[in-house]
Amino acid sequence: MTESTTLWVALALVLFWTVGAYNRLVRLRGQVLLAFQPLDARMAQFIVLLQEQSPLVVDPLRTQPVLLGSGLWAGLQAACTQFDVALRVVRRQVLDAESVAALQSAYATLQVWWERLVTECREQPELLPASWQMAWMDNRRLAGDTIEVFNQAVQVHNAAIGQFPALLLARVFGFRAAACL
Repeated sequence: MTESTTLWVALALVLFWTVGAYNRLVRLRGQVLLAFQPLDARMAQFIVLLQEQSPLVVDPLRTQPVLLGSGLWAGLQAACTQFDVALRVVRRQVLDAESVAALQSAYATLQVWWERLVTECREQPELLPASWQMAWMDNRRLAGDTIEVFNQAVQVHNAAIGQFPALLLARVFGFRAAACL
């Protein structure tokens, strides 16, 4: 083979490798986005569960409704609003580490307020129906499963963009490490 043929073969190999590596990075990014969809549905279910409940609970033995502690209910609703906003931001920027970190913080805050509600209602179980608690806990378990799948996809994505020589392509094309929940 001549020198020019060898050069052309080497350039073709580099070009084909580049296209293949780029396609792999795009595919892995797509897998993270796909893994977020069921997670998004699970996370949105927390908001739905809170919106379906009212701070007024009717006690069948009384004629007047009982009001959940207004400070507690207001805190839970504020945490829900914060969580909803963070979730909306992540929907637009699933791979943005700061947005995912904000969602993680909002999720933790929502869970803390939920635990406070459960604790306060232990002496008055009529204020927190068992069906609502079960729905919350079931959704929390299912959300944990989808978080695990999402985190695995993120770890594979991050590992791929951190490997040399794909690291060079990742930098050129703006692939950034995503954050786990």
